Amino acid sequence: MKTIALIRRVLRGLVTAHKEGVIHRDLKPGNLMVEDRPEGETVRILDFGIATALQTGRQKARIVGSPLYMPPEQYGGHDSGFYTDLYSVGVILYECLSGQRPYTGKTAKEVFAKMKAGPPRSIQDLCPDVERYPGLGEIVMKSLERDPARRFQSAQEFFNALTAVGKEAHARKAEQEAAKAAARAHTPPSRAPPLPSPSACTPPLPSPPPPPPSPTPPRTAAARRTDALAPPSPTRRRARRAAHRTHP
Repeated sequence: MKTIALIRRVLRGLVTAHKEGVIHRDLKPGNLMVEDRPEGETVRILDFGIATALQTGRQKARIVGSPLYMPPEQYGGHDSGFYTDLYSVGVILYECLSGQRPYTGKTAKEVFAKMKAGPPRSIQDLCPDVERYPGLGEIVMKSLERDPARRFQSAQEFFNALTAVGKEAHARKAEQEAAKAAARAHTPPSRAPPLPSPSACTPPLPSPPPPPPSPTPPRTAAARRTDALAPPSPTRRRARRAAHRTHP
């Protein structure tokens, strides 16, 4: 998921800043610049104008920052720590996935009032696709905990959690692709039906009509005289005797 890759790059930058004991205190989309480079996208974190150098990891903070991305402790000027930046990263992650911010309001007072009223709406409700990445929803909601002690305590911890989700999603996708490839390998290729033989397509030719009977040649006069002189057949003799009995 591109969102996971983007947030991991932001966290990588915070790992470096936090190692130097610096918290940004005003992380928001407007302070992130994505650059396309030959080796891939990179993210620059801008505007460290209100960043605070920490000596012990915590610092009393004035009310500064962008209300929609500020954690509760920043509203009241309470102790700030590295977890302060990590809350802002959680808001950016929530917004990238759902298209909404966890808390909204026209003024900082309205935003803070909603924050005190309860946790934000579950990211799974706003973005069901999160379920395709096991553990991602829990990471988002952990980063938005109102109690700093229940959030990620370091950018490295947050980074590692997202990395694990990305690896798991990549492994699952590879397994699905392998299963599809195996299914295709065991499925015989579809074949076109055989073409009918010419005899099946061409109707049989009609049998030729029988030849007409040969005409009986006329009998000659000599043949007729020979027939007259020949002795009568038994059939003719019986017919003659019958005729004499009938006509005495």
